[in-house]
Amino acid sequence: MFKKVFKGSIPGILVGVAATLAAPVVLAVVAAAGRPILKAAIRTYLDVSERTREIVDEAREQWSDVVAEARSEHVENAPDHDSSPAAHAKKRKIEPKEAPAT
Repeated sequence: MFKKVFKGSIPGILVGVAATLAAPVVLAVVAAAGRPILKAAIRTYLDVSERTREIVDEAREQWSDVVAEARSEHVENAPDHDSSPAAHAKKRKIEPKEAPAT
């Protein structure tokens, strides 16, 4: 009965034992080879993020300049600088409503 239970399992057990014994060596080799690759990937990420930050800062500065120019032109071209509700009503020729009598 013992032979029937473990008949096909011996090769699988041997593979498991071999993998367990080889794992530290394989992991050390992969770690040694992977470290330079990982460092290169991190350096690339840092370079790309720095360049992206520079591009975004430049775009933000250009956008601010355009907005400032538009505001300046808007103020220069506006005939009346009074933005109160009464001035707005006067422009539209709306008579202000009288308060209801109580």
